[in-house]
Amino acid sequence: MSTKIFTPFLFILLVVVHRASARADCAWQGTAPACAGECPSSHPSRVAVGRGGCDNGDYCLTGQKVLCCTSSPGDNCQWYGSAPFCGGECPSGKYQVGASDDAGDGSTCATGCKVFCCDESADIEGISATFAEEQLVLV
Repeated sequence: MSTKIFTPFLFILLVVVHRASARADCAWQGTAPACAGECPSSHPSRVAVGRGGCDNGDYCLTGQKVLCCTSSPGDNCQWYGSAPFCGGECPSGKYQVGASDDAGDGSTCATGCKVFCCDESADIEGISATFAEEQLVLV
């Protein structure tokens, strides 16, 4: 009588799904007082223009500044806050890309700032897998 030993392999697959926010890195370009804002090659995506104020820095006497990003912040972006009393804030589910007191609709804020906000939902999904190998011995 013989004993048969089977050695099939059992593979266990552990899948981990991770999310990373795909936020654009943005900055205002152009230096007051004579602004000539242009997007550098490191921030090629131009998303807004303005003359100064809020996180846009000192005011331009001539020319304008441009808000430039490393990549497009997405299609679902908009300015929040209306002149003359702006007080713009990003609603839940959106993140702030930039702020200005004259960008957006072009009217200047007497107080507060307008903010440029984009959807938080622009996530990048990735999958990583780990394999574990076990040997089964049946007697």
